[in-house]
Amino acid sequence: MTLTRRSVLVTGLASCALPGLTLAAPTPAQVTPDVNDPAFWTRPRVIRVKNLNTGQGGEFEYWKDGQYVMDRYFALSALALDHRAGVAVQIDPRVFDLMYATQTWFEGATKKQTHHELTSAYRTPATNKAVGGAPSSTHLQGRAMDGRMDGVSLSVYAAMLLAFRAGGVGLYERHVHWDVGRSTTFWRTSGAET
Repeated sequence: MTLTRRSVLVTGLASCALPGLTLAAPTPAQVTPDVNDPAFWTRPRVIRVKNLNTGQGGEFEYWKDGQYVMDRYFALSALALDHRAGVAVQIDPRVFDLMYATQTWFEGATKKQTHHELTSAYRTPATNKAVGGAPSSTHLQGRAMDGRMDGVSLSVYAAMLLAFRAGGVGLYERHVHWDVGRSTTFWRTSGAET
């Protein structure tokens, strides 16, 4: 995957109150953070994340002064490895941008610190098959993650991610899937894909 330092998520996050979120598609009347705060995407981007499969995690400032902080970006990508195969790839930075935006949104609305908990990110073809992933899964290209955000219900987290209209969002029994680089899609399943 070719990465550019100028890759940014250009969609916004609706700034409605968290308790009022629904899983309906966002409407044009919703106001995104970049409308109210033009510096939203230019400020340093920091996310706190833990990989629940490896126990590794931390706080990562992966964007600063208008460019990616490459050692932090690579550390995040390494954290998102296929833990079954021990293989990591460069993750599409827009996936991390969604994490930054939802975390910033939650913390701004609640004044409480939170972190993301990853259950799946990059997958090798063998791992993808073993967990029942779609043959053309965006996990295979490093453009998807599964997980949750501490302190946020899965349905609210899915609605927050969906509000960005950056790609697919799936609500599963124990996690939320999000991906980038395709048409906005939402699905809900009672399955327990891992």
